[in-house]
Amino acid sequence: TQLTATTPYPVIIAELFVMGLGMGATMMPLFTSALKTLKAHEVARGSTLLNITQQIASSVGVAIMSVLLTNHLQASKLAGPAMASLHDPALAAKIPAAAIVKGLEDAAHAFAQTYWVAWVMVLLTLIPALMLPRKHEETHLLEEEGTPPVTVH
Repeated sequence: TQLTATTPYPVIIAELFVMGLGMGATMMPLFTSALKTLKAHEVARGSTLLNITQQIASSVGVAIMSVLLTNHLQASKLAGPAMASLHDPALAAKIPAAAIVKGLEDAAHAFAQTYWVAWVMVLLTLIPALMLPRKHEETHLLEEEGTPPVTVH
């Protein structure tokens, strides 16, 4: 659906929930597939590397979304004052109603553009997920004699 100034919060929450499900449905199989190829003594380092990579990628993703949203909001001279007027009645009295409506529409457009970028990024995670092997992979965790299994978190 198209995000507008009148899009209800439950619709936005539902769309973000579906995006979160998509991330969970693609990232966990990727991580599991990667860790299954490791030997027992490699699992700790592999798990750590995956966690570090996930944290860095998450931080970069949040930074990209923040920069995009900020740039889109700053492109409109009315978006900032219109959003501020929702929380400050004194400010709302000083701004014409038409300017507030236009500013909120600009802000909604900025959020919509940012959500589309997030949606494309989530869609891109399907590419490696679709490249996962379809056959049952052999695990190498128990190949070394005398080494107890390592718990992966």
